[in-house]
Amino acid sequence: MTRFNDQFCETPYERNERRRKARHQQALATLHGLIVDLSAGLADEGPDWSLDGFLALRKRVANALPPDKCPDWLKPYRDPPMVQS
Repeated sequence: MTRFNDQFCETPYERNERRRKARHQQALATLHGLIVDLSAGLADEGPDWSLDGFLALRKRVANALPPDKCPDWLKPYRDPPMVQS
């Protein structure tokens, strides 16, 4: 019964704000992970990535960027857009 009553404790504005903050935190975590992985390219020894590693990294970077900021050469690595029904 408490769970049923708790669903009305939050206003639509509060729910939207909570969801917006969660999406923002998820985006930050994704970008921080990419920065950590790409930082290997700055090491003195240089990165030792396999071809599969390069492809996976390109895909992650392409999907992390907004479509309007994604360079043309990375666009083929983007996942297809999701269709909402």
